[in-house]
Amino acid sequence: MTVLKPRGFERWLSDYGPVVSDETSEEPIGWGFEIDEEMSEERFASLKQVFHVEWPISVVVIWLGYRGAVKKYGPAGPIERGKRGAFKSITFGKTKFSHESISPEWQKRVDDMTEKEEERRAYG
Repeated sequence: MTVLKPRGFERWLSDYGPVVSDETSEEPIGWGFEIDEEMSEERFASLKQVFHVEWPISVVVIWLGYRGAVKKYGPAGPIERGKRGAFKSITFGKTKFSHESISPEWQKRVDDMTEKEEERRAYG
């Protein structure tokens, strides 16, 4: 799959590849571009308006997500939560993940944002 660099930011971004790994499993969960060169605060702010930016400074364009984890690793086990109900971890097949982008709540937020974006495009 070929993923093009965001237009107008080509000069500052690395080649496409894994940029975020889960702390627990050490598996890649986010793919995109690392920011190679220093860019102005204004340009960086405009990049953050359109893309998810992770530390260390990376532009994530594709997340593994809950459905992707089920597809790649197997069925989801029970979700482990902290004392206040916050997401702690989930196991897919035999692989345990702790990054919140794998949680079903994150997947729902992504689905909701995608639905709103599709509606916005439909109504111009």
